[in-house]
Amino acid sequence: MKLLATECTFDESTDEDGAHVWFADRTQNPVRYFTLYREPDVSEESVYFERDDQKWGGYGKACDVELKINLLIITLDAEVAHFLDTSPVIEVQFSLPREDVLKLKTCLIAILGGHHVKQ
Repeated sequence: MKLLATECTFDESTDEDGAHVWFADRTQNPVRYFTLYREPDVSEESVYFERDDQKWGGYGKACDVELKINLLIITLDAEVAHFLDTSPVIEVQFSLPREDVLKLKTCLIAILGGHHVKQ
């Protein structure tokens, strides 16, 4: 799956609400999106991933995550890719100021664990 995100929101807090990241392309109709979420005190193996509609979502893990200044590449576990009905590699292009990319990295680490996120 490739997504050119016109919107990116994230919550880097790790409080009782958990952490989440949302990317969306609002130029598409219907809106295309990719989101990931983890509740607090839940293992890295129990991240919720979803794309384009709740029917394309499920819990699982990411095998690899690479964050660049304007690109996020996530390689999903095969089972999660099956739930999302997509290829295991998710590529999201986005545009954020450098300081927000660092905040995004903090959020991804909170969701996926530090050993998964490369920069």
